[in-house]
Amino acid sequence: MQLLVPEGGVAESIVEVAASERADLIVMSSHGYSGVTRWVLGSIAERVLHSAPCPALVMRSPEPLGHLLLPLDGSDLSERVLEPALGLAAGLGARVTLLRAVPSVADAEKDRLEALERGLGERLKDEIHQHAEQYLRRMLEAYPARGVKAETAVVFEPAAEAILRYAETHAVDLIAMSTHGHTGLRRWIYGSVTEKVLRSAPQSMLVVRPGAQQLN
Repeated sequence: MQLLVPEGGVAESIVEVAASERADLIVMSSHGYSGVTRWVLGSIAERVLHSAPCPALVMRSPEPLGHLLLPLDGSDLSERVLEPALGLAAGLGARVTLLRAVPSVADAEKDRLEALERGLGERLKDEIHQHAEQYLRRMLEAYPARGVKAETAVVFEPAAEAILRYAETHAVDLIAMSTHGHTGLRRWIYGSVTEKVLRSAPQSMLVVRPGAQQLN
């Protein structure tokens, strides 16, 4: 461990030191129970996340991180969280859940399918669930869990709500998600699933920016 007191802007110094020291992880804390919104919208945190050369861990509780939640939506962007999150879980001896939230089949669509063939709506739902589960299993095979206890979960609910509900009801300590990258931070801060989770979740967060150096 070393202590550094660089001169200059706070966010710029954090990013520069992380890059020069080839840091694997930036660890920051939120402003506390009343300051989550200030942290999300704060210029220092925004600039750090905009340029961080490695994943950033936002701690919101002093409790040990024993259960990590990794929401995936099938995109390359969401999957970029797998390697650093699994590496962190391995180092902490934490268990991991890969979560896939899929939209429910609308009632009108179910009725239309049922009119075509009895039971067709339920079979469609079962097929969607099966495909989502197979996707998560492929991710575990593609990114070995390094001895970490890993499980999968599929829920029929909008993504942000599913992530928050699952984290609350399954004793999740940390949620790991990706941002949109260097050109998309403002889109990520305003209106995206990651932003909604950051604003609402009391759990700690691991945020990964595309192109960032991965955890060893």
